[in-house]
Amino acid sequence: MELLRLRRRRALADDVLEILKKVMATLTVTLFEIVREVPTLRREMNETLKEAYSLYLEATMLVGSRKIEEVSWVARPVDLDINMKATSGILGMTLPTLELEVKEDVAHGPRYGLSDTPVKLDESGEKLRKALENIVKLVEAQASLKEVLEAMSIKRRQTNRIQHRILPQLDAVMRYIEAVLEETERQDIIRIRALQRKRRRNELGASY
Repeated sequence: MELLRLRRRRALADDVLEILKKVMATLTVTLFEIVREVPTLRREMNETLKEAYSLYLEATMLVGSRKIEEVSWVARPVDLDINMKATSGILGMTLPTLELEVKEDVAHGPRYGLSDTPVKLDESGEKLRKALENIVKLVEAQASLKEVLEAMSIKRRQTNRIQHRILPQLDAVMRYIEAVLEETERQDIIRIRALQRKRRRNELGASY
């Protein structure tokens, strides 16, 4: 009975191990998808920041740095916030979703006077906002990458525990029980044969 129970436990451990391997394969695919996405986001962020700075320099050359500084003094501030929520991802994992929220008081018109400021300054601001959105998406991807790596680390430890601890222990115990059973069976056979020989000798002695 004990050997049968151990065999069932080993079969169950094999099934769990197979499931863990499939989970690891799925997580690996997800990991590479995120890894491929990060360089693109980083490149877009850098390009947008360069464009924003280039437009800012053009605006400065058109009206002068003092005028740009004066505009910064009177411009209404823009409040930035990041909304974060958890979404269900691959295999039921909770992955973060980040979104840039720009709080701007549009009821009172533009943040600064548009009549005496160059268009390049507005374009620079729009590019900078786009760059901030790219930064938030980059942070989101890196946070998701961290979650996937942590999940893979947990699954890897579980896999190693089954492969290198549970299965070898079960195999060792089963081999021991099988050896004991074989030895017991061999001893039983020897005893049965000894009893049979003794019975035959007794029967021969009784016949004389």
